[in-house]
Amino acid sequence: MAPPKPTFWGPYLNEAEARTCLSAFAAQVIGPGTGVIFCDGIGAAYLQQPFYDADGSGLVLVATCRAELPPPPPSPPAGGVWQKIERFFENSMTTLGEQQMRQSEAQLAMGQQEAKWLKEGWTSIHEFVEGHKTAFDGAAVVGDVFGLVAGVVAGFAMVGAGVTLLPALAVLAGFASLALLAEDGRMFVAEIKGDEVRKKQIENSRDYKIIELICPLLLLPDLVASGPRAVASITKTTREVQETREVVDAGEEALNAQRAANDAYQEAHASKLGQNNIKTKVQRMHARANKLARALKAAQERLADAQREFIRLRVLELPAYAGSIYAQGLYAVEPPDYLQDLSHGGPEHAPAGQTSQSPHPLGANPSAHNPMNLLIPKGAERRPPSHAQMSFQVAVSHNAAAAKQ
Repeated sequence: MAPPKPTFWGPYLNEAEARTCLSAFAAQVIGPGTGVIFCDGIGAAYLQQPFYDADGSGLVLVATCRAELPPPPPSPPAGGVWQKIERFFENSMTTLGEQQMRQSEAQLAMGQQEAKWLKEGWTSIHEFVEGHKTAFDGAAVVGDVFGLVAGVVAGFAMVGAGVTLLPALAVLAGFASLALLAEDGRMFVAEIKGDEVRKKQIENSRDYKIIELICPLLLLPDLVASGPRAVASITKTTREVQETREVVDAGEEALNAQRAANDAYQEAHASKLGQNNIKTKVQRMHARANKLARALKAAQERLADAQREFIRLRVLELPAYAGSIYAQGLYAVEPPDYLQDLSHGGPEHAPAGQTSQSPHPLGANPSAHNPMNLLIPKGAERRPPSHAQMSFQVAVSHNAAAAKQ
């Protein structure tokens, strides 16, 4: 007597869909000509007959799919006050645990979403930089020039005042900017000319990789030590220039007034300049004017120094530190090839006969070649879960009639 047909097809809508998926899976895993039998624990159906050999034997994949039964309902609780109290605390703890679990899941989902947003944003930045590489490399060359000039100025300061920490760090950053200027300049010229062969030669050269790896790191000490000081100094220097200019203006007014008073007094007492009292007063007035002139000269010198410091900060140091920050940003968005090789395993860390461009023999997405994917019916992601468990066995079917043939 033949067994009844299955009434439950698990994740499949019907017999035809089950035949399509299971036959493809059997052919991929076991081989062509494999038969397929589907069971639901009660009934069974031959979805595909096997190919029989000369002895009348054939391989059959037996797929058994059973639905998960819901847990049995809890037995009614016994009566009594203490049992009711116990059930109350059990229900309370269960509810609290479920709330905490939902809260943890919500926090985890939020963290995953934030990580996804950050990754997408970082990818967009990287793609934007790649799409405007010539402009960004040109800006890098300009930043290298400012860094080099700042290092030269710091070197002259060290010659005049001796070796100190901040100028020494600026000189180190200047040497790093000089090396970066040479390599970035070569790359920028190749990009302007559209010489892709030359660009590849520069990118693959050992000197370029080492300089692009190390020199941005040499800019960090000067950026950390001197950058905040320069930003704070620009406000202080601006205020000092304004205040000193006010002092100079007041000093000029006072000196002009004193000289005008001297001239007026001498004209008014022109016939009495030989008298001792008049002569003494004129000398005092000239001494007061000379004192005002010396104070004005000192204020003008302070103003000139403050203006030079303001120009140096605004025109040289701040652009140099902005260039250093820009270099660190490019360093983070587009790490040098050495760092990319290390982060991806690198060619030097790949197994023998396998390169970093093809880390898996099946290609960039090995899961796409997984035969288990053949078991998933089309449109399964839009269906409700079937809550089914499927197991597989391989059996040998014997057909006497096929053996006689």
